[in-house]
Amino acid sequence: MKQRLKKRNKPRAPKSISDAEALARGGEALASTQFVQAIKYFGGIASGSPEYGRACKGHGAALLRIGRSAEALTILEIAHTALPNDSDLLVDAGDAARSEGEVTIAEKAYAEARRLGADGFQICFGEASVLQERKLWISAIEKWADLRKEYPSSPSVSHNLGVAWHEVGETDKAVSLLLESFESSGHIKTLETLALLAPHAPTCGHEEVRRLRTKLGEQLKINEGYPTDARSRRNQSEQVNIGYVSAFFHRHNWMKPVWALLNNHDRERFTINLFADGPVHEIVAEGGYQRHKQDTIHDVGKFGNRDLAKLIQHCNIDVLVDLNGYSSIRRLGLWAAKPAPTTLGWFNYYATSGLPGIEWLIGDDQVIYPEEENLYSERIGLLKQSYLTFEVGYATPDIAIPSDEPFTYGCLGAAYKITPEVRSAWLRLLRETSGTRLLVRNRVLGEESHRKWFLDFFTSAGIDPERVILLGPADHAEFLRTYGRIDLALDTFPYNGGTTTMEALWQGVPLVCFRGDRWVGRTSATILNSAGLGEFIGKDADEYLELAARWGDPERRDDLAKLRMEMRQRLKESSVCDGEGLARDFERIITGLIEGAA
Repeated sequence: MKQRLKKRNKPRAPKSISDAEALARGGEALASTQFVQAIKYFGGIASGSPEYGRACKGHGAALLRIGRSAEALTILEIAHTALPNDSDLLVDAGDAARSEGEVTIAEKAYAEARRLGADGFQICFGEASVLQERKLWISAIEKWADLRKEYPSSPSVSHNLGVAWHEVGETDKAVSLLLESFESSGHIKTLETLALLAPHAPTCGHEEVRRLRTKLGEQLKINEGYPTDARSRRNQSEQVNIGYVSAFFHRHNWMKPVWALLNNHDRERFTINLFADGPVHEIVAEGGYQRHKQDTIHDVGKFGNRDLAKLIQHCNIDVLVDLNGYSSIRRLGLWAAKPAPTTLGWFNYYATSGLPGIEWLIGDDQVIYPEEENLYSERIGLLKQSYLTFEVGYATPDIAIPSDEPFTYGCLGAAYKITPEVRSAWLRLLRETSGTRLLVRNRVLGEESHRKWFLDFFTSAGIDPERVILLGPADHAEFLRTYGRIDLALDTFPYNGGTTTMEALWQGVPLVCFRGDRWVGRTSATILNSAGLGEFIGKDADEYLELAARWGDPERRDDLAKLRMEMRQRLKESSVCDGEGLARDFERIITGLIEGAA
């Protein structure tokens, strides 16, 4: 009986089928999206079989569609040797190469597929994606727009077109397309992008920003498995154990306000922990973070969000400060719940986070008005000086005075901050001032098609192209030397400069801005106000232009030159560069939060 049962229950060997039948069944499985089954059929065909080339084609296609792109690319290359004129195979190979970051291989595969007659959604999507990955935004926009005309209901096309428009400053267009994409697909990556961009979009008010970010916070809580808040278990030692989370500790020029705080913390009262996603060996550098022997740097780049939360709790962190904001999308999930008893966002925050695990935001009264506090999902803590107080400890170029060339307005802000409203304001300024010119420099303008697109906006309105100077990227020192060619810097809006504003002032160039309708539109105002440069702050866009025109008067050029040479000393003597004051004020807020929670 036992022997019969054993024999009866023994698995039967699969019925042997011919290679032709295996190829046919694999094709049917592939067509019906049964990719694992397709792989079994195609993978069972030996290399000596006449069907091997077509089996590799199908095998690679199935692997690609379950995300195993590296394996897919290897097998598709074998298939291409057997089937050199198969355009569909080449399109799949292009997609696999692109997924592996091999953009040049992908580009060549798509080009060869086109030569062989390939057409349709897949290859068009691949070609547009290559342009996007090469950051050829205008060419990508044209390709995505053509694809959208033919496939208007594709959420992926709308998403990518929106991303490309954002990169050249068309953020309202971007948000509209992303909303359309999200309503159709519900994809969290689209929601993440929407939540990131919403504060930058002129048409998105406080309520819409909070709605999108709260929705993302709710989704992150689900995705992270409904984590619970860390229990309040105040460290009984006299010192407060404080942690800072950032993916950018190695970005020394960007982290100037962070160094102003960290380098001046009272180590007798506070124990400092840095939870660093970026390269740890690059954190301690001349002019940046000054590490104290009792500070601890945790290399958490390989940690998932829940593992990082466990580490934070294991370190008995009392107060955890997020410095990332939405600049590190992968870390947003950490804040699906509170990883420490007290949590707050500072530095790279300029709108509500909408995240369940962020309890407080730290700003100042120049960027957050009392009547707006109810528009935030967090409670608000206000510093008595600029929340972007900064210190410059590294070497920078000497201040230079522009030559007797035409009066030059300038902006070295990122291209995505230069919205149509900004371009229109600058156009008006050039029209209303004679003998002036505009200099703009950023990474996007390194590409000729982007420079042409940008310049066409001005020349089509009658501006002499000689009055508009467009420059691409440069190393940081050379980038800063550009200010030696600029008489007066112009801010962007509604997304103001932060680092850009600090660097313009440090290089002696005053900047004209105005107080916008949101936090991100007031960051330059808080820096200028704290620096004692309130005469360069307008109340609205019209006064912004009036101030720019007034300071552009030839009779004021000597005044600007004098201010330029005095600027660094003036900044050092003002509260905007008072790192010690920032640290004491920040510690005042933290102490109050802890005592309030006790």
